[in-house]
This record gives sequence, structure tokens and C-alpha cells, in this order.
Amino acid sequence: MLKSRLLIVDDDTGTRLGVRTYLETYGYEIEEVDTIAGAIAKLATEAVDLVLLDYALPDGTALDLLRHLKIQGIELPVIVLTGHGSIELAVTAIKEGAEQFLTKPTELASLAVVVDRAIEHQQNSRRVKATQLKRNGAEICSADGAARSVRSSATPARRPNAMCRLLIEGETGTGKGMLSRWIHAASLRASESFVDLNCAGLPRDLLESELFGHERGAFTGAVGAKRASSKRRIAARCSSTKSATPISPSSRSC
Repeated sequence: MLKSRLLIVDDDTGTRLGVRTYLETYGYEIEEVDTIAGAIAKLATEAVDLVLLDYALPDGTALDLLRHLKIQGIELPVIVLTGHGSIELAVTAIKEGAEQFLTKPTELASLAVVVDRAIEHQQNSRRVKATQLKRNGAEICSADGAARSVRSSATPARRPNAMCRLLIEGETGTGKGMLSRWIHAASLRASESFVDLNCAGLPRDLLESELFGHERGAFTGAVGAKRASSKRRIAARCSSTKSATPISPSSRSC
């Protein structure tokens, strides 16, 4: 498991050393800078999971960095620390995007808990977004020319009132399932199931049984009736979207 990386932005060497030494015992990787400019440069070249930001710095305040992150579209938790806190200042920092606003001196054990929770929240948010992107096929909205061409061709089938059968062909890994999800997400069947079936992963002799089910005694080893795993998809095709990876010609029986 990768270690989370933190960026400490504070012009007090003693504070940086103390926080760094303590948090490293929790397994975090720590980077340090002492100015807003240094933080901007660091964030432009390195990925970090959280920023511990002193409010007053030689070249600006925490609000300057928060606004920079917002303009650049950089989403990461920022914990602001200050020795002169006020309710008004805390409210302003939170509005500008700070995850937490803490006053100094901060108990290191409490700070570690806040850091851990902020990173966990960030990771959970990323998982949710990744799941939504995968479900909706939002990656199709790439700026890549080929992706735009595919999206343009598939758009008529994505209209809510479109009722048609689609055959999507392509090499493994080219995004057939992703495109299917993208079409499904805008269809009348969006609230119904989406079943992504890899036909090549089914034994050839049992493919028909797996798709359509079988009765007891239909073949050797059929000791009981089996319900079709895709009954809802095949018997009521208007209630779901199908995405199937085809069997290669060489594996089909003649």
C-alpha cells in the first residue's frame, strides 16, 4: 500500500520539524516548504495527498494558496493552522476550500487524527467518483479526437427515446463496455440492470445453458433445473442493456 504524502507549508523551522517527526511515525511521507510560492511550485511538480498550511507566511496568507488551488482545479484536503484564529477567519478559510481550521499550538496527537480522517475522506470521495465514472462511461467525454468521433457516432443511440439493438465491435481493451455503459446511462433503461457478460469466459459446451438455463436431465450432469443467468436480459430485453464480449471465431463450434 502506498504511503500518503503530506506537504507542510510553514515558515517556522521548529514547527515543521516537530510536525514532520511526529507524523512520520504514522507512516506518512513528508515534504516541506516555507512560502506560498514554494508550495505552488511543489504542487506543480509533485503529487501530495494533503496540505498542512500555516495561515501567515512571508509572501501571503493561506487564503492565497486556497484560491490558487480552486482556480487550478486542484482538489486535495488543506488543513489551515494559525496562532491568531477567529470565527470570521475560520469561516472564510472553509469557504475558500479548507478542510479544517485549527489554532496553534495544536496537540500533535489530535492533529494526526484530523489528518487521518481528512485523507480517508478524500480517498473515499475518489472511489465514489471513480465508480460513477465507470458506471456512466464519462471517460468517453475525453478530448481525444478518436473518443470524440466515437461519441458522435454513438450519440443517436443514447437519446432517451431510442429503442434499438446495437453491435459494438473492437479489440480487447478498446472500451466496448465503457461505451455501452455511456449509452445505457442516458437510456430509458438507465434505472434497470446493466449486465456485462464475457462470453469468451464461459465454457463452450455450457454457453447455451449458462445463458438460457436448462431443465433437469437435459444433459449429463444436469441433476437439477437451472434458471437462466440472463433471463431478465434475454426475455425482457427492454429492461436492461447488454454488453457482451464475443467468443473468438476459433472457439466457436461449426
